[in-house]
Amino acid sequence: MLLRQTQLYLPAQIGAPLVQLASVVVWAHILPPGELGKLVLVIALQDILFALLFVWWSHFMLRFLPGIALAGESESFRKTEIAVVTSATLLQFVIVTIIGFLYFPGVSLLFHVAVGIFVSLRALGTYCGERARAEERILCYTLMQAVLPAIGLGLSVVLSGIAGGRAEVVLLAVAAPLVAAPWIVSVRPDFTGIGRFDRDILRQAFAFGLPAMLAATLAAAALNMPRFLVDQSLGHAAAGTFSVAFGLGIRVSTFAVMLVTAGAYPLAVRRTETEGVQAGMQQLSTNMVLVWAVATRMAFGLVGISGSVVPLVLPEAMQAAARTILPLAAIAGLFRYLRAHTTDQVFLIASKPRPIAIIAALELVLTALFTALGVLRFGLVGAAIGPLVATGISATVSATWAMRGCEFRFPFAAIGRIALAAIAMLAILLSMEGAVSFAGLALHIAIGMTSYLLAIALLFPQLMLSAIRQGWPKGAGRLGADGRS
Repeated sequence: MLLRQTQLYLPAQIGAPLVQLASVVVWAHILPPGELGKLVLVIALQDILFALLFVWWSHFMLRFLPGIALAGESESFRKTEIAVVTSATLLQFVIVTIIGFLYFPGVSLLFHVAVGIFVSLRALGTYCGERARAEERILCYTLMQAVLPAIGLGLSVVLSGIAGGRAEVVLLAVAAPLVAAPWIVSVRPDFTGIGRFDRDILRQAFAFGLPAMLAATLAAAALNMPRFLVDQSLGHAAAGTFSVAFGLGIRVSTFAVMLVTAGAYPLAVRRTETEGVQAGMQQLSTNMVLVWAVATRMAFGLVGISGSVVPLVLPEAMQAAARTILPLAAIAGLFRYLRAHTTDQVFLIASKPRPIAIIAALELVLTALFTALGVLRFGLVGAAIGPLVATGISATVSATWAMRGCEFRFPFAAIGRIALAAIAMLAILLSMEGAVSFAGLALHIAIGMTSYLLAIALLFPQLMLSAIRQGWPKGAGRLGADGRS
């Protein structure tokens, strides 16, 4: 069932990260470093504000919408949803406008207008994607995650060629297609119905969602803090360079994790609602093995080929710093998103979201400390070391807490062998000379993938035999359920 869910969501889960990766590379080429720095800082600010104002409700919606539908309370939920989304959008617009004038003094009025429009529409688009995911409306989810952002990227290239490489032009271009998002998913803001909500639903949402909101806000702040620290220490241009290199590494890890997680968490929720918490925990264990198998291969693979990727895709001025930042960011992203989409979900399934907030607070403090020290000592490269250390510690704490506090069975045996396969692949890639063309890069990727699959076959022989004889889904399901081959 998990693999079927994964296959259904695959177009969105491949398309969305590819658009994000393309955006990072394209904007690095069409924008001057200072304008690129402003753009990435605005995007970082939007991520933080979404976590602060929307996540408490979106987490509640994702976790409890199936139960609300079964209980026949969909209409009450919908009225409350419209009121919450409208209020959050208005509040976000006000906050970002104030912050924009304070943080970016002396820029044009058009820039501030573009910031307000972009932040508001991007938040609505993100929430609409989560809403479609909760209802398993896969086509709508694909539109939200991949199609509309791709249109926005194309518009940003066209309009930048016409109006010049300015941050505000890109912001408006990216925001324009997102106007359609609330209509596609039928979550349209209603400014006359802000107070029309069900008090019981809202109270439940606050009780469940506030710890998750705190955790998400702290996590978003931890992820984006290095960008702001670099900006304050070294300026907009340096922030742009760092954000491109760091963002590429993070995006690859996000891509790997999201390939298999869009349908995974709703599946665990559904099993929890219909079969009980233990069934949900078993599903999370299955999810975890599949996520590790995909994400570890992608992150370690990027580390192995980063020396080839950087000169092929980034402007020459960014390459020196990116050669070191990119692999550090890939591993930091691996730690971060594995935690968020595996052990952190244990607390949500157990309806104990408070540990997520505590762990996120720990990550933020550690990120601030180690990033500040890293920037002072090593400059741009030091800004990538801080998140790597912080995410590694946080992931370890999350896994330990999930096992001890929620009696979650961590599939050590399977994950240990997956790690060995990834290390073997990395050793092979690092022993090869760097690729000087995209054809050579494709060959390196193929060699890395082949070596990883061979290592997996050697380490999981019974799984491979089962996959050949009976079909992959049965073998994969058995591996994830007990953590053994």
